[in-house]
Amino acid sequence: DLITAPIEEKHKDEEGVVTSEGWLLAVEFAHNLNRETNGIVGGDTLDTIAKAHGIGPKELAAANNLPVAGILKQGSKLTIPGFKGDADGYTYTVYNNNETIAKVVESQHLGGTILADLNNIPYKFTEAKGKATFQLQDKDGAKITGLFPGDKLKLPKDSSYTVAPGDTLEAVAARHNLSVSAISGLNADALRNADATKPLDAERKLTLPSGTGVVVQEGETLGVIANHHALKVEDFAKENGLEAAAIVKTGDKLKLPSSTSYTIQTGDTLASIAQGHAISVADLASANKLQPADVVSPAVVLALPEVDQYAVKGDSLEAIAKTYSNVTADSLAKANGVDANSVLRIGQLLKLPADTWGSAPPDAKNPGTACVQHAVPDSSFAKLPGVGTAVAETPVAAPTTASKDVKVEAHANDWVVTGDGAAQPPNKGVVAVAKGAAVAFTSIAGLHTITINGKVEGGNLAAGASRTITFPTSGQFKITCDFHPDMLANIFVQ
Repeated sequence: DLITAPIEEKHKDEEGVVTSEGWLLAVEFAHNLNRETNGIVGGDTLDTIAKAHGIGPKELAAANNLPVAGILKQGSKLTIPGFKGDADGYTYTVYNNNETIAKVVESQHLGGTILADLNNIPYKFTEAKGKATFQLQDKDGAKITGLFPGDKLKLPKDSSYTVAPGDTLEAVAARHNLSVSAISGLNADALRNADATKPLDAERKLTLPSGTGVVVQEGETLGVIANHHALKVEDFAKENGLEAAAIVKTGDKLKLPSSTSYTIQTGDTLASIAQGHAISVADLASANKLQPADVVSPAVVLALPEVDQYAVKGDSLEAIAKTYSNVTADSLAKANGVDANSVLRIGQLLKLPADTWGSAPPDAKNPGTACVQHAVPDSSFAKLPGVGTAVAETPVAAPTTASKDVKVEAHANDWVVTGDGAAQPPNKGVVAVAKGAAVAFTSIAGLHTITINGKVEGGNLAAGASRTITFPTSGQFKITCDFHPDMLANIFVQ
């Protein structure tokens, strides 16, 4: 997106060439990545642990005699229950008209403070005009960035767990120091016939009564409806005697295969789902062992027994190193003056080694050529290994007159050829010289190679450096750069 942003006259690069804001930002990012960017130890925070385990919303709702679900009225006031950081609690004013109990819990760090108090973790809490800060401390009162990976935490007795994509029942059990049977026993309906080693469904689905169809809602397509019902669009279309590309209209009634389920979407209610399938709320609720007034959400939530040893998740140096190129746990440790096997606090900033290349190369499943396709000409993209067949280049004609004084300058992404004082357009330079002529190459900006007919001459050309190359034989010499596929110039030696 940055590189392909539109060119605007008001944006110019360091050479004064008109470019785009996106390109300037991309260049700035690249420089910062190599020189100034820090790595960070990722992992759980008390707030994220609380959110994943439903800690905070029910406590706030109970303190205010409100349901957990629903939109809060703008201007209303909530009592934030007291805790060690503020034993008396305080009053919070609902300033926005789309706030919910869950959003207030997050902004006021209520779940995090509950966990900190339960586990005797020191912290400093401040609140002023609705803005709350929550800073962990060590036993001496000094600020710390976060917990250590592997720390064990006690959770409140009525905690639950919201399934994340990729979770398996085995992994969830191990993280909470529980047996698989202890969790499955409390969630018999949700985990019926679940394989403990395979990823759990992270999207909640509702069973539709036999014979249920679907009513097309505004903006929906066959593909959208099929996706909401875990169907292949081709199968769904065939069920209704349609082509997969057929256009459906709002209000159209379509058939669904038997035993089809519906994946709950954000904002859905039992009433809206029932209406969209032309069935009663009572029938939909009954099919899913719910009450018509029950609130539904897309999250798959598992009940948990009492948890005394939740294992805090966090990155190791080895895991962090794998997210960069040319970085190992040893080189990362050395750059930060620690041992490669050190367990560091979550949130700690890390210096990257000076020779870090950036993000790690993609794997075979995602070769990462899509962005390149839009950053270089089609002819260059087609030459990338494994991408496609090279596009034939347009033949270049030799000038009829040789130039006596020729120089070639490299800018950020182009060669500019100047013959006898006349500069040619970037990457379109064509010049003729006499046999034995010397041509001066200079890098005005950036690091480049002087690649002549596919062979690098003299190593890399750094910014500010110059090199003179003599052409002793006749022929056409194509000048490129291995670092920048778009750079091109042609020199004909007569």
